[in-house]
Amino acid sequence: MKPNTIKRLRHYYYNSPDFKTEVLRALKMFFGNVPRGTKKELTFKDEIEASLFNEWFVYDFKFKNGATPLEDFYQRNPENLDDKDLEVYKTLQENRYSFFKVEKNVLGEGLVLKDITTGKVYQVREYAATFHLKEGQVFPTRVAKVIDHYEMVGSPPPIPPVTLSPQFEAELRRTKNWSPKKIWRIFLKDIKEDTFSEFEEYPTLTEAEEKMNQVLAKHGLGDVLTAELIKEWIFSNEEEGVGFNVLNLIISLLRYDKKDYIDALQEITDSFLLLYTLCPQKALGGKSPYEMHRDLILEKGVLPDLKFSISKPPHFLLFKKFERVHQYAKQNDYEKTLETIDDIFEYMLTHKICCPEIYRLYLNKGAYHLFLNEVEEGVLFLEIAQEINPYYDLPQKNLEIVKNSNVQLDEEVIENVKKEDIGYKYYQFLKSLKINFAQKVED
Repeated sequence: MKPNTIKRLRHYYYNSPDFKTEVLRALKMFFGNVPRGTKKELTFKDEIEASLFNEWFVYDFKFKNGATPLEDFYQRNPENLDDKDLEVYKTLQENRYSFFKVEKNVLGEGLVLKDITTGKVYQVREYAATFHLKEGQVFPTRVAKVIDHYEMVGSPPPIPPVTLSPQFEAELRRTKNWSPKKIWRIFLKDIKEDTFSEFEEYPTLTEAEEKMNQVLAKHGLGDVLTAELIKEWIFSNEEEGVGFNVLNLIISLLRYDKKDYIDALQEITDSFLLLYTLCPQKALGGKSPYEMHRDLILEKGVLPDLKFSISKPPHFLLFKKFERVHQYAKQNDYEKTLETIDDIFEYMLTHKICCPEIYRLYLNKGAYHLFLNEVEEGVLFLEIAQEINPYYDLPQKNLEIVKNSNVQLDEEVIENVKKEDIGYKYYQFLKSLKINFAQKVED
């Protein structure tokens, strides 16, 4: 689902004078009364309360005309959306809020969730939650159809995922119509703890940097990346979904044959999310998501929309592309090998990711150009491999062979390669990342 899909709907109804009475009626139904100050501006005591009400209002509350805000927005189309964007609001009407059990977790791709009250099973596209949920755990959430697949679309689960005894699971199953309102009233309404104590206990940016550096070092990336460089990426990147874009880039630098690859994914993800939350961003006026959250909650009583846009991690498919390179290389099919290498560069540039030993890829590209008697291309990419990692001596050995053959290079051809070749275009992107690939290697 595209970012701001639900935010657009909420903004329309919360800010439309025609629906002021309906919104106040919803607040009274949810809380039993209208929270003080709400008649001027929507206010909530904490983030959990706000997110539960917002979700319930969008999907479950019914206007006097009998339609939920989601149904009414689709029928009314107040933003004059085109048919493609409007279709999302139609399919979202097929949704279910309940306690779900994780039947299967496919890391980085999705979940198989079973509604414990009905027994219905949903295959759900999901990324971030797959690194934290375990099979057999139960948690409340909302599953909805988004065009042609299912996603978790509700607020963050207010109750942490747990493994339940058969007896407790049976107790939950007795309640057939779970909703965010029921969750709030049963589990959260009477909590007396200080809502905002989390702000006083939250780590500092320096502590988050230290944690990030420790995790990078633990998993073999300490000499390649630093938390300082990651902060620079986060701050300067104004693209939508910067959080997961940067996370995908970091993860793509892991060797996927690591024995503890899964543990590395989870630890890097956890430490990165903490760093991201505390890191200033140019797109937020130099503030961090944490500061935006704190300021808006404590000063204004409203919640910012600071969620990442989440997509399937692209580095998983990259592994398969490398396997094809090895297959063609074993067959001595130089053209197919080179085509597949170029496809990898195209893919990495599109998704703004990398691979652990990128200098080897440039060595291979240069070598296969030489095999095809494309000397200018071969020399150019061997020189790039050498520049990326001066400790890697194979590019230099190959360059000496070319030099000893007394081949004259055509500078015009080299300039054309720099303009057109995807490997050189990716090299320009790679330089901007400032990753330190100058590491000693063993061949």
